[in-house]
Amino acid sequence: MSALPRRRHLGLTLSALALAGTGAATSLTLVAAPAEAGGQVRTTVSGWSTDRLDLAQDVDHALRLSLRGSARAGRLVALQSREGSASWTTVDRATSSRSGAVALDVPTAEPTEGSLRVVVRPTRRARWTTTAPRPFVVSVTATTPVPSPTPSPTTSPTPSPFPSPTPVPPGAGAPAPTPTPTPSPTPSPTPSPTASPTAAPAPDGTMSAPEAEVLRLVNEARSVARQCGGTAYPAVGALRAEPRLTLASRDHARDMGEQAYFSHTSLDGRSPWDRARAAGYTTASGENIAAGYRTPADVVQGWLDSDGHCRNIMAAGARDLGVGLAEVPGSPYRTYWVQLFGRG
Repeated sequence: MSALPRRRHLGLTLSALALAGTGAATSLTLVAAPAEAGGQVRTTVSGWSTDRLDLAQDVDHALRLSLRGSARAGRLVALQSREGSASWTTVDRATSSRSGAVALDVPTAEPTEGSLRVVVRPTRRARWTTTAPRPFVVSVTATTPVPSPTPSPTTSPTPSPFPSPTPVPPGAGAPAPTPTPTPSPTPSPTPSPTASPTAAPAPDGTMSAPEAEVLRLVNEARSVARQCGGTAYPAVGALRAEPRLTLASRDHARDMGEQAYFSHTSLDGRSPWDRARAAGYTTASGENIAAGYRTPADVVQGWLDSDGHCRNIMAAGARDLGVGLAEVPGSPYRTYWVQLFGRG
């Protein structure tokens, strides 16, 4: 997994992560070569899928498959790819174990879009086996840099060189209003007003009002076709609020603020998928994070203005969404946002 390009301006930080290879593994019927190509014993491939495989550039990804049948051991298995209608090219090969297990590496060095298939060579006992093609995409990514730990809380916003929101940076904003003294000759001191704290988040993963507003705005964005960078995305269905993903998102947002870091990877090494699984959700598919944005509208617009975040929001395969907001006074960015997508 790898973070997509991140934009950082005015103390505001964004980062997106797309899951490498989140298609559910399913068995399917395989096409065998004519009987003269090897023996008569049939072999099937378990764990193969025809769902699109979305991968990140330069992130290793192995397809872990299992041959089924009496001739499963010691078989030469090839992974082939092609772009469009070009000829199939072998990109990796391996020999199956005694149990039929085999792992094949998908090439991710260059951005590409095409199809994959698996070919099991015949033996004197067994036929050729060729799977149905599986579409795959390798997308361009970049490493997320660590944000500056000391953004100035008093810097005035200035126009950004690219279309993006310009909310008040962390710690900045209008000064606290001065309380009006009472006409009494001996007025009681009135404490200075402070910003209203965010209501305590529900422990069962129910979204707070700002978190629910992020979900509403995301679904509003998904209901309209749009361009994410150079790619056109059609309108897609609304996402469902998912309490487990919300708990995982909220915990990560709070951890980033309390530990003063900004990354998809927790300081203890956990990935978004690790955090989702720990919350009981096993099919997470992408994560967007942001810091320094003060309102749901600002952070969602910031994500939509960034190609990688926009692609996560418009992904047709997503079905569920968890949203986490943490306000951590004294932290580098004060407000931290996380949204975690899932396939359901």
